[in-house]
Amino acid sequence: MAASVETPPYAVRSLVADVVTEMSEQLDESATVLSDVIHAACPELSLDLYMATRQSTRANLGLVTTMIAEGAAPSAFAAAPEETLAYARTYVHEGLSFDLLTRVYHEWEHAYARLWRETLQARASTPRDLGDALTYIEDWLFAYVQAMAQRLGAAYGAERAQWVRGSVAVRSEEVRAILSGARIDMIEASSRLRYRLEANHLAIVIFRRHPSSGDRLANGARPFHEMAQLTDDIARSRGASSVLSLPMAGFYAAWLAVGDDVLASALPGLPSELQVALGRPGAGLEGFRRSHHEALQARRISQLSGRSPAALDYGAVTLEALLTHDVAEARRFVHDQLGPLLDDSEANRRVLRTLEVYLEEDASFVRAARRLGVHGNTVAYRVKRAEHALSRMATDSQLELRTALRLAHLVL
Repeated sequence: MAASVETPPYAVRSLVADVVTEMSEQLDESATVLSDVIHAACPELSLDLYMATRQSTRANLGLVTTMIAEGAAPSAFAAAPEETLAYARTYVHEGLSFDLLTRVYHEWEHAYARLWRETLQARASTPRDLGDALTYIEDWLFAYVQAMAQRLGAAYGAERAQWVRGSVAVRSEEVRAILSGARIDMIEASSRLRYRLEANHLAIVIFRRHPSSGDRLANGARPFHEMAQLTDDIARSRGASSVLSLPMAGFYAAWLAVGDDVLASALPGLPSELQVALGRPGAGLEGFRRSHHEALQARRISQLSGRSPAALDYGAVTLEALLTHDVAEARRFVHDQLGPLLDDSEANRRVLRTLEVYLEEDASFVRAARRLGVHGNTVAYRVKRAEHALSRMATDSQLELRTALRLAHLVL
């Protein structure tokens, strides 16, 4: 049973109301900050889970700020947000314990309380009001996490029971062992998976652009049949001799046994809500692992971008994948290189695009103008404007400047 929280004095309620309004305007930024804290504190969480962590965190923040604004009790929500339930089920698919999920929520609670403390300190008129408000918020968040844990425990338990019963669990455990680098008997594992592990593998990952409650059926299972059909279509387009596929943590993973001269044909038509990420072909167990890792990296870049093509090949984003393992550091690098031009105005967007094309065309105004469909004088004007804003010539430190331009749309 969740702990009760006493109603604070009127002055504190007014203070909390002002702060919750401010906090409600920063939900996306707060979700990123809290997700960073959670993953730093819980190294068991892989980088591939970051987006799911952020979606769940964002959903919790939206619910909490709404409830506090309405003066609701911390356990008064009728149902947990679908994003938080999906996150709990993902722990089952990833072989993670419910204890870890509980620890994640306590890290969320403490980090979010710190954000409240910082904002309250800037607004409180007396030390007593600040102390009372902090006590109220900390007690409220503690009770909320207790109540949420009950809902998530039920979702986790139901998913685990279904997962263990399903044949997919057997294949998932086998595949997870291979991906972890465990020593296995390739012949026996191939027989169990009904897939030739000594083959040349092309890994693909299929996922939804915008995960939502509509992604699940009434029994909690994702309707992966559409993704399975798309996998078969891709396998035919690549001339695959066999396919291994299974649902994983929020996406559908597949390996295609392809020849050394794998076809590079266009992918079949994709439903508008689905995206595909591809690794590069690789042979044997090491190729199985590496191609899957590359497909996951391409998926991560696709999700960072938010406006990437329906299909993204790792080979096209190798540099971006390498340079965004530490997103915060990449973001600082972009700001250091392009800071004065990052105010998101239409004029600066044109300047940045012109600068990027100009450098790609070896600092040629003529070729850049031809690509952009503008007059050469326009290119020259925009480049000069960029040089003035950055206090340097565009042709100075070109490698750093071109890299920052390439990363800007991913990390900002």
